[in-house]
Amino acid sequence: MREQITNYAVGAGAGVAAAVLFLAAIRAGAPALLLANLAPLPLMIAALGWGLLPGLVSIFTAGAIVGAAALAFAPGYMLVIAAPAWLLAAFASRPAVYLKRPAAPLLRPGPGPGAIALAAALLFIAVGATMLTLMLFANGGYDGAVGALVEEIRKAHDENAALRAMMPDLTDQQLAEAMVQVAPIALAVSGALMQLLNLYLAARSVQLSGRLGRAWRDIPTGFRLPRWLGVPTIAGVAVAGLAPAPVDGYGLIVACGLGALYMLEALAALHALSRFSPARPFMLGALYFACLAASLWVLPALAVLGLAESFADLRGRAARTLRPRPKT
Repeated sequence: MREQITNYAVGAGAGVAAAVLFLAAIRAGAPALLLANLAPLPLMIAALGWGLLPGLVSIFTAGAIVGAAALAFAPGYMLVIAAPAWLLAAFASRPAVYLKRPAAPLLRPGPGPGAIALAAALLFIAVGATMLTLMLFANGGYDGAVGALVEEIRKAHDENAALRAMMPDLTDQQLAEAMVQVAPIALAVSGALMQLLNLYLAARSVQLSGRLGRAWRDIPTGFRLPRWLGVPTIAGVAVAGLAPAPVDGYGLIVACGLGALYMLEALAALHALSRFSPARPFMLGALYFACLAASLWVLPALAVLGLAESFADLRGRAARTLRPRPKT
């Protein structure tokens, strides 16, 4: 009984910490947005280390605090940050029911890094598609959504002249069009990546405390996407390029959301393959510098490489023919 009370108290404390991180970000403005990116972390730590029910206590505690302090942000917080954090932590911590049950006395293994990443991507593709649908149909279509957003942008500019100075080359109309087109895609991609980063940090933290209830898998060798995923990815690209507006927007959300997964698989493969090279630190440093300096070219190339890796299994071939250099 005492242990259960402690677990629920930890969950409530994690909810308070998550709410404080989020509220500090929305009140402090752009410089504190990093805090919002870490808002799922306490919730995931509670769910992974102390159980799914304490994790539920944490998200409802956080939601209640955010609702009391900033009611307008509470629905978005619960749908985009709190609920996905708990769902992904629950998926990662439970046995993978979609795998064949192993022979006794072995236990069914948990989902691998690729399956967890796929779950996050599908979840936020659905969130991005919902956002696009609401933007379009709540305002009478694409033109209505752009028109409504133009009015909001003009009001924001009137209240804060610094916003205009940040984008002097864009008219209100152009900015509204860009936001309608890009915002759902950005949410689908950045939301999934944010949750996955927090899940990694949470799992590492809980593992160090000795409370992680499952074995930790090596991500560079264990991050693998199913081959069938290439079909919806290519279909999304085709819809994005050939379908008329606004249907092409849904294709972009699918293509970009799944493309981000292939980008992660390519990074995992390059991390694994570079283990065979003495120049590994330089190679990885150059890779991430290129991702930052030329992201428009490098990231799509990584996505294509990840798609090829899911079929060619370069890591498996390298493991069969090479051995890591002995540590000195």
